[in-house]
Amino acid sequence: MENYEIEIKGSPEANFTGNHARGTSVPLTEPHATTSPATTCPEKSKSNAGEKTSMLILTAEDILKTYPECEAESARKYYEFLKLRVENPTFGYKKLAKMLDVKDGTTRGWKQKNSKPTPILAIEKLIAVGLLPLCSDNPKMPAILRLLGASFTDGGIDIRLNTFHFNSAIKRNIHAWEKDFLEVFPFAKDSLSYIATGKYKSSIGVRTCDRAVVRFFAALGCPVGNKTIVSYALQKWLFELSTELKLAFIDGFFSCEVAMPQCKDRGNCKWHFVNFSLSMSKIEEKETEHLEFLKTLCELCKSIGIEHTSINRVPQLEIKDGKQRRKDGKICDSYRILFSIEAKNVLRAHKLIPLTYAIEKKERFDNAVKTYRNRHKHPMPSSQNQSTDTEEQHVLKLPAT
Repeated sequence: MENYEIEIKGSPEANFTGNHARGTSVPLTEPHATTSPATTCPEKSKSNAGEKTSMLILTAEDILKTYPECEAESARKYYEFLKLRVENPTFGYKKLAKMLDVKDGTTRGWKQKNSKPTPILAIEKLIAVGLLPLCSDNPKMPAILRLLGASFTDGGIDIRLNTFHFNSAIKRNIHAWEKDFLEVFPFAKDSLSYIATGKYKSSIGVRTCDRAVVRFFAALGCPVGNKTIVSYALQKWLFELSTELKLAFIDGFFSCEVAMPQCKDRGNCKWHFVNFSLSMSKIEEKETEHLEFLKTLCELCKSIGIEHTSINRVPQLEIKDGKQRRKDGKICDSYRILFSIEAKNVLRAHKLIPLTYAIEKKERFDNAVKTYRNRHKHPMPSSQNQSTDTEEQHVLKLPAT
């Protein structure tokens, strides 16, 4: 019966950065130790180089850990109940209740009415579409990682873990997000709804209230709540993925947040890329955690060959008492990653990152690269006293660590 014992920790308010072991390769021919049904990666054929392996990303236990302890405990008892029924088919619900130390009505519902705890319903939904256990070789992983990457910027989960959402002012971007979402979660099509968002209601918010989807992304490390005031981190297993899957995550992340470089003439026909950066706001109380997050994001980008030069703190323009303050009184600053504007770095980013959820941004990036290549093939004479960008932004450069 120990195979069904699940260690339950955390609550919906917990920081879902993943404190359990991840990033290890699990041979597909050797079942991984687990505490619930269907948590081993499916077998794959052997190659000449030996057995192929796949990294285990997510199991049913990880989904349970996103629930309050009482609900997760109920799910654990349900798993034990199923095992006891198989081992003791003649036992009634009262005897099973006594063995499990639960109320008679609980086991009566499980046995006679086939009712199930809420976490079990979510887990069974995910198992039915092949998302549990989730392994790195799952064909849906690229779409999952794009959705996860976007959740760190223009998406996420509300503080009560009721909805998973994505926002954009461009309908084409919404459609691109929907395409990935429905590829991964076909059962959640009817749960999608749309609202006007933003200060002037100029953006579209698409969201789902399907709890299986919400708990799935919470278990993967999606930020929960207002990202400006909460801490979050990149999961360690992201760094163990293949380059293709890393790019899928960065594609979703960059689609929503990165400022694509422009091609400008700085004089004497010297055409350069400028303004390749990524900015995210955070309250001052969370500065240390946020800088750590940005550093790990830079490491992930570096692992695919995209280099950065520095991370800066940029004070906001609206200042009260010398500081930018939110409505709740907290001081907020913008933190910016400056990526290298060397041509090889920019051209590599252009080649690798399709910006799936930012179609118009991708078109502008294409035009900038086209301009750069055309100007270097056929340099144009620079006009005298050519205007250049001389406005300097007030930037406080953070000390290197």
